[in-house]
Amino acid sequence: MSKKIVTVILAIVAALLICVTAMAYKSMDRQAPVISFPDGTAAYTDGETDDQLLQGVTAKDNKDGDVTKSLRVTSIIVAGDGKSVTVSYAAEDKSHNVATDKRTMTYSGAKTGVIESSGIQETAETADSSETESDTEPANSEETTSSAAQTESADQESAAAAQEEADIAALPAGTPSIRLTQHYVTLAKGSAFDYRTYIASLSDDTDSESTLWQHIDISGKPDMNTPGTYQVTYTVSDKNGNTSNGAVLNVTVQ
Repeated sequence: MSKKIVTVILAIVAALLICVTAMAYKSMDRQAPVISFPDGTAAYTDGETDDQLLQGVTAKDNKDGDVTKSLRVTSIIVAGDGKSVTVSYAAEDKSHNVATDKRTMTYSGAKTGVIESSGIQETAETADSSETESDTEPANSEETTSSAAQTESADQESAAAAQEEADIAALPAGTPSIRLTQHYVTLAKGSAFDYRTYIASLSDDTDSESTLWQHIDISGKPDMNTPGTYQVTYTVSDKNGNTSNGAVLNVTVQ
């Protein structure tokens, strides 16, 4: 077979491969679902569960249809004036396109900052936490130990949150940032670890939050079958190749 014929055959094969690749790319689902909220003004009450916050919220995808079951609450943040909260949601289709959206609810509680959902211990303190009752029984040694542990945990969380903000403030202009809902968590051996649960927000000067969700990098994932403490580092990059701060989640498996 002459070199000319071989060259022609190779050119035809290359052209076919390009066509197949182009068709496959065109058929890919790259559109995220759309999250919709019920009409009317909503109010947030301290202690509400994710199930309550998800009532009436739907997610529809152009290819997969109703993907409401994939909806989750990613963060609850009290406004600076303490009169409203912003609840963030995320939904995912079968092609792993992630949609994010937020809604603001009125609030008359006493918490500040980030409120953890799904019954996770809250990092925000209540305004009346200093109140005491004169007829309260003296705390036993177990209660004292537990209280000391909780105080230490709160101090660690506050320090980690402050460090995260400092790291974000030091980022060059145009760099994306990532914040976590918490920085210390204890999980049971054998349970599932969903890294998405701990992401509070993603932001960038050019890329949308839903786009950034596609470019999250996780290092140091915990071995959920081996007790121990693991450091999980989250980063996100934008379309210009800029990489965010490294947000650290300390996971204790026991």
